[in-house]
Amino acid sequence: MATKRKTSVDYRKEYMETVTIQKGIRNHLVARIRVMINKYPDARILKGMKAKEFINDRDWKLSFDTTTLLFILDRLERFSANQQKVEQLYLEIPTEIKKTLKDLDD
Repeated sequence: MATKRKTSVDYRKEYMETVTIQKGIRNHLVARIRVMINKYPDARILKGMKAKEFINDRDWKLSFDTTTLLFILDRLERFSANQQKVEQLYLEIPTEIKKTLKDLDD
């Protein structure tokens, strides 16, 4: 029995589903980062930048790709753990992504 090959319509459908999922993840990241920024405005999230610099900037999220947003959330979570002295679950960032983010951290 011959297998049916995917057509451009099939690939387009898969692509749109993936884009929708990515947008959802990004929106959740941005929402969580907003909460954390307001809670910990003195957290240092990027080289030379504190969280409070983003509180009044409504378009800050447009400046960063999803990988950088993950890095920012990781920094905020670590700051939170240090402030609260409770065990915080950490986001595990793969080594290859850490290498690309090396310039963001000092």
